[in-house]
Amino acid sequence: MKGTVVEIFDRSAGRGKVKIGMREMTIYGLPDLVRINDEVGCEERVSSSNNTYAVFQDEPAEMEVIELTDYQERLLKDAQQYSAFRNKVKQYLQRKEMCYDKFTVTEEDSAIGYISEKCVSGYLVEKFGNEEVRVSTWQDRFDMDRVRSIVDRDSNDEDDKEYVKSYFYDRYDLRITKGDREIPVDVKSAATGREPMKYWGYLYPVVQVEKEGKECVILAYCIKNEHNLIERVAICGYMSEDQIKEYGVTQQGENTSRGTQSQIDNYTTVVKDYKRLDDLIRRVLA
Repeated sequence: MKGTVVEIFDRSAGRGKVKIGMREMTIYGLPDLVRINDEVGCEERVSSSNNTYAVFQDEPAEMEVIELTDYQERLLKDAQQYSAFRNKVKQYLQRKEMCYDKFTVTEEDSAIGYISEKCVSGYLVEKFGNEEVRVSTWQDRFDMDRVRSIVDRDSNDEDDKEYVKSYFYDRYDLRITKGDREIPVDVKSAATGREPMKYWGYLYPVVQVEKEGKECVILAYCIKNEHNLIERVAICGYMSEDQIKEYGVTQQGENTSRGTQSQIDNYTTVVKDYKRLDDLIRRVLA
């Protein structure tokens, strides 16, 4: 199908309307590849040529899907406990004036991150463990009983404060090793009630790319059911930080492809460009 531009509301953000037949749609990102506003009720993308737009149906992304049916309740409970603990640690650091977290992280964000990390780690061990692939976490570097004790005692000892700060500001999420080769990885995740699509955009913070300690990012989506409970985790793949730097930046205050406002500077990556984890293990770690 083809359509024409009806109106542009905000030229700097590329927001406007496209008319296709009798149907009028609000879109964002003109004249680049963009996504139809979700209120239309379908996943489509738009390409431009002389203000004429061709609309194509988007396709589901290729991904590894982990069903949580057998251990959903336990995993969700552990995620909630982890989230509460992280919040407690953050409050401790705030009292010690050592909290430099510039992100507004909700309890749900923390829980989603925990679930994604556990599923990615479990998937890697189960599928590649026989190939001598090992997975550890940033938390594995620390004596967690000591961290809990420091926070519970509200310790003012300088060494204690530095120890908790080192734990909280992790340099990576997972460290994947094979032989003498290792890759520190950041696991990024988001919650959705739908199947991830190829042309979904994922915003990756510029400040995270500039932070030392990791080589690549693994992207996963936590898929919720009609009761708003996570029942599946879709692992879309990985991308190196050098590749992420090749994407355009959606700056703080600019509109995203979904019409929301970006809170910080983000690289706008695309789901279809994330490579399968087999590639990470068998080529990068070879």
